[in-house]
Amino acid sequence: MDPLVHDRAVSIISHLPHILAFSLVNTVIEGNREVRGMSEIISGGFRDMTRIASSEASLWTDILLENREAVAGALDMFKRNCAELEDSLWREDAGALSEMITRAKEGRLEMMPALRTALQELYTVSVPVENRPASSRK
Repeated sequence: MDPLVHDRAVSIISHLPHILAFSLVNTVIEGNREVRGMSEIISGGFRDMTRIASSEASLWTDILLENREAVAGALDMFKRNCAELEDSLWREDAGALSEMITRAKEGRLEMMPALRTALQELYTVSVPVENRPASSRK
């Protein structure tokens, strides 16, 4: 892969998710100042979206600065998507919101073969089980 194409790709599929996780955690920290107890009702969605926010700060500072042009481009793309969603909210446009959600769902489904390949080892679990009659298990 051409190095510039690689930088653009990883800025979207790797760097941007880290930035979003960092931003989401910082938003909850800020929001928790206004809405006390919010962190006490955090659930799986937040956990899943923010796992990578525990990354090493010095490593990610270097990565983001080194690839800042591509990262800034990825952020611009993301901000456009957020602005489109926000606009649909203010217009109370259920159809546009539904279309954005459906497009994301279908797009993720199309990515599943690549995701399965990338995450295959994370889902491999080997459990040795002795093969013996149930009556001897006590």
